Amino acid sequence: YKIFSPEHLLKLPFANDSNSLDRSFYNELLHIIGLEETKTGSKKVIGRKADGKRDAGSLIENAIAILHSEDCLSNVKRSDIGAGKEEQLFNVALELSITWINRVLFLKLLEGQLVKYHRGDKNYRFLDSARIPDYDALNKLFFQVLAVRENERNELAKHKFGNIPYLNSSLFETSVLEQKTIRISNLENEYLLPVLNNTVLSDRTGKRVKGEKNALHYLFGFLDA
Repeated sequence: YKIFSPEHLLKLPFANDSNSLDRSFYNELLHIIGLEETKTGSKKVIGRKADGKRDAGSLIENAIAILHSEDCLSNVKRSDIGAGKEEQLFNVALELSITWINRVLFLKLLEGQLVKYHRGDKNYRFLDSARIPDYDALNKLFFQVLAVRENERNELAKHKFGNIPYLNSSLFETSVLEQKTIRISNLENEYLLPVLNNTVLSDRTGKRVKGEKNALHYLFGFLDA
């Protein structure tokens, strides 16, 4: 279809997609993770938010707090992950957060394709706060649903996620770092995350959402928007 489209054959410009990923998408995603983009000379650098601007509910800060309290650095080779303890905690939390976000982004694309294939049937939506209320439920989705063949899942998974296919992907195998430190289920669920000032989220009246939201629910709402 794309090869024989007028845009391809006549080399015409494609119309702008209102859902295209722009700078505001990346800025808000960085905020949810707990990162920010800064300038160092002529270079743009993405790193941990500056002290005083950090949010306990972000993925990075939540993970760092658990890694520190559980003394998880003792399970990894410290010389490979940074110099001082603070840098080591950040680097481990960053790698874990990227793994978790990669999974969630992949699943959001999968969800969209399932709904589209089944002609808009919302029963094929599964990545929302109703079905995934907390980090423990998200961890179960990763490893008790997506990583397990449909006929081998437990009864609860079959009932709750019967429409979700088995994914034969290394993305849904526990990483070496997760085995040595923490999984996403270890994160605290109670933390709230301030909504970004120029968030894409809006309420029923169309006004931009303000205040704080549960961090995981914020992520799902952001991806929906």
